[in-house]
Amino acid sequence: MSPEFIPLSFDVKNPVLRAPMEEWAPHAKMSDKSFEWWYTTTIAYDLSGNPYFIFFVMVNYTGDAQAKMFGIDIPEGQRVVGIIGLVSDYNRNKYYIPKVIGVMNDNDLWDANSNTVLIKSGDYAASWSYQNDQMKITMTSPKITFDFNLSNANEVVFHKDRLGIEGFIQEGREDDFSFYYSMPRTPLTGIVSLTDDSGKKNDIVVSGISWVDRQWGDFMTREWEWSSFRFNNGACVHLYSFFNGLQEGLYLSADGKVQYFDNVVVKQNGYTKSPKVGTWVSYGWTYEFPIEIEGSKNYTVIPFSNLDWQEYPEKNFALYEGGGKLIDDNTGEQVGVSVNESADIRLMGNGPYGKNQR
Repeated sequence: MSPEFIPLSFDVKNPVLRAPMEEWAPHAKMSDKSFEWWYTTTIAYDLSGNPYFIFFVMVNYTGDAQAKMFGIDIPEGQRVVGIIGLVSDYNRNKYYIPKVIGVMNDNDLWDANSNTVLIKSGDYAASWSYQNDQMKITMTSPKITFDFNLSNANEVVFHKDRLGIEGFIQEGREDDFSFYYSMPRTPLTGIVSLTDDSGKKNDIVVSGISWVDRQWGDFMTREWEWSSFRFNNGACVHLYSFFNGLQEGLYLSADGKVQYFDNVVVKQNGYTKSPKVGTWVSYGWTYEFPIEIEGSKNYTVIPFSNLDWQEYPEKNFALYEGGGKLIDDNTGEQVGVSVNESADIRLMGNGPYGKNQR
């Protein structure tokens, strides 16, 4: 480790983006809202072809307002950290959710020699390295471990919205901003180890195409819906839809061309309720795009399961995040898969008779 490590500075008022590998390192606090994450989702398959949804994120809360959500006052030189995951075994209808929040010293977060971010809290530990076109993720917890290798990490796309600044977007509210880039098609291979209640360990070899996000900034916005289309031919679509109608969209064609867009009509095809918190969210969506995407402007997502949740009963907060079928409405054929996040309909205004319902 690098005891001399100094977290990277950033300034949302004067946004400047370093190279992606350099920005992989943890960032310093800019304001009470400072916040960052390293995130990936994968629709993966085991050697028998059974489907899994794998979600994994490492989170740093450096701002005081962020830390206060957990009832923590951050000491100098420390920050609140989190390891959060979900493994959905759709074939067996089983769901595993590793999750921990803790506090770490800045000096312990980063290994400069291997360009690796590190988080440890109690029985949980995670690491995520990024060097050239390769990434490695490891995570250990009492009942779940990950050991993944990802490739093609040098194919980076930078997000851009109506602000017109590459790699920088308005994160919903007018005074919330984030730096944001993605590696949208990173092949993943590795092992998920699951331990059942009897103590029996099951190692599952999985593979799939991951979507990786790196995001940091100053924002308290938590009200959004996120869509990530992964076409069978390699094309990708990202769409952020915020509670206030602001959108940020990106289309990466199969041959690597990038187009930015907004003004997508998102129709809610149904709703579902989180089992512990009782939050209702939209569930199943139809999209009308302003540009042609892989030969069509109309797509529908049919979720695999209504049990893909991140829930925090103590905070009365729940977010749906899971996989689904991607259907081209012009042909009725499945052309890929999608990963979707869906938030409280009361906050999003997209419930029945809501201002954003379509």
